[in-house]
Amino acid sequence: MRYIRSENLKYKRSFSRKLIFVVPIITAFVAVIFGGIRNFQAQTIYWWYTFLLPGTVAIYCSLSEKKEKSVRYHTFYTLSIDLENAWYARVLVIAWYMLLTGIILVLPAVSMRIWAPAICQISNGKLLLGSICIVVMSLWQIPILLFFNKRIGILLPLIINCMLPLAISPLSNTNLWFLIPYSWVSKSMKSIIGLDVNGTMTTVSSKDSLDFTIGLLLSVLLFIITVIITAKEFREVEG
Repeated sequence: MRYIRSENLKYKRSFSRKLIFVVPIITAFVAVIFGGIRNFQAQTIYWWYTFLLPGTVAIYCSLSEKKEKSVRYHTFYTLSIDLENAWYARVLVIAWYMLLTGIILVLPAVSMRIWAPAICQISNGKLLLGSICIVVMSLWQIPILLFFNKRIGILLPLIINCMLPLAISPLSNTNLWFLIPYSWVSKSMKSIIGLDVNGTMTTVSSKDSLDFTIGLLLSVLLFIITVIITAKEFREVEG
């Protein structure tokens, strides 16, 4: 907990905290532009996981790395700190901010039950569950992006993580979807809220539930593997 509190203090009065509110506003505008009010709920979720979330994760990781580089990891070098635990703390704090962003982001879609109940396509419970699952199933991106930000800089990982989900979206409907981490969320959303990989509402089958289970397990497994490997690499390089 000491490492997490220390890491969280670095975000005080930073742009990272503003992103919690900026990203939901941007997502709402994008959802209205591409889907209108009638499809606002579905488009909010769709653009969140296909473009806004990958970009947001990349920005959070970039800001975290930039802050650490600004002091040249001075804290790590001069104090007796467990570098692996410090790395885990960085990942968990970013994950926490992503979760907050995801919950706030879905609130406008949830509020449609009050001001436009006749055109609601998705229940509030499914919206909240879907947004939380999107974050959980995307956690593997955090240690990977932190690793590459430290190795090759901030800009390239940011561009790749924003563009790749859109570029490989058609592959989500192939039999090899389980080999593509960016496809796991889109396949799972069909089971949770009935949202197809192309952003339209569709019917849910029993096979979709199996896809969700597979996607969730693969996401958690990949996150555990990547966070452990990158933490050890961080300790060896910076220790």
